[in-house]
Amino acid sequence: MNIGAWTLIIVLISFSGSAILIYLLGKKLGQFDDVEGIKYRMLEDDDEIVKDDDSDKKES
Repeated sequence: MNIGAWTLIIVLISFSGSAILIYLLGKKLGQFDDVEGIKYRMLEDDDEIVKDDDSDKKES
């Protein structure tokens, strides 16, 4: 094999290894634990902000 093929193999192994390490680090830190919950927490937070804004208007 020529130098171009070896370079391509080394780059491929490096990228694959990096992707696996990034995935495992994300898994360890809990990035994939609660994928669906973020949407619902966002909606709940918006409702609380609206309630706070309404109470400010009533007090004025």
